[in-house]
Amino acid sequence: MVACDSIKGLCKDREFYAIHKLSDEDVDFVLQWISKASEFLQEKPRKDLADFVAVSDVWRIIEHVRRPEEISELEDVIRCNSLENKYTTIENKFYSVIEAIKEYGSAALNDNSAMLSFCSYVGHQVTRTKSFRDRSIEAIRQGVVGIPDVERYVYLTERSWWLLSYIFGTNVGAELYFSRENDHHILINNCTHTPFITGFHPLTNVHECVSDAGVSNPPEYMDLYVPLTPNIGYMFNQSPDYNHLRDSIDDEEVRFLNTAVSRQSEGRVIGSTSAVIDEIRKQGTRGSGLA
Repeated sequence: MVACDSIKGLCKDREFYAIHKLSDEDVDFVLQWISKASEFLQEKPRKDLADFVAVSDVWRIIEHVRRPEEISELEDVIRCNSLENKYTTIENKFYSVIEAIKEYGSAALNDNSAMLSFCSYVGHQVTRTKSFRDRSIEAIRQGVVGIPDVERYVYLTERSWWLLSYIFGTNVGAELYFSRENDHHILINNCTHTPFITGFHPLTNVHECVSDAGVSNPPEYMDLYVPLTPNIGYMFNQSPDYNHLRDSIDDEEVRFLNTAVSRQSEGRVIGSTSAVIDEIRKQGTRGSGLA
């Protein structure tokens, strides 16, 4: 199906970020995950966890002091908006950075605050999607064989995924930020006739090692492509393979990146022209994985 709509309208997945009240067992389980990170990277996730524990406490208080007819609406606000509000804050900072990039190019990211906001957004975009959730939980299910009460472990992972994925996104963003001096950061200006597309899961690892990866052997390296606008893309790369894109990009290379995005976007891609969507749909009929 082809539709003309906003990105939010096309990609909205109702209640995907809904939260639940955290029990003591949930908190202990999440703390186990947090403790796996370096001490420095534990500070922000511990604060986020404390925020959601406070939300859970307020939620429980409301259930005891409000009239039954008032509880449902208030619960929906807490359940559906608490995590969404955190993502909205991250997104708003990111949109300001995009506007600066449009005006000043890569120089806009020389400001550490702008780069941190940019990396934070990208980190959360990596971890907040349904496909990342499903692949991660499947990898966990395969990897915890032999652990006592495996099913309980998987259940707690699935139950707390909304919070775990947020914490993972924070840490991925931090890693992108702190590795920026060693990685290859590339701003791509697309002056071709083919615009960049985006999708339901727009961030794409295009490192050559991806072709040999699977659930049990995830990619060892990452060349992360991020479409920003129809004319601007960005890459966080561990390899130098795409460094030439700093200077120019041709139609064939744009199509390669668009195809990479479409293959993992769960059948939902967004483009600025009907022509680029038609091209992606034709690829889908040839087995690209587009639904």
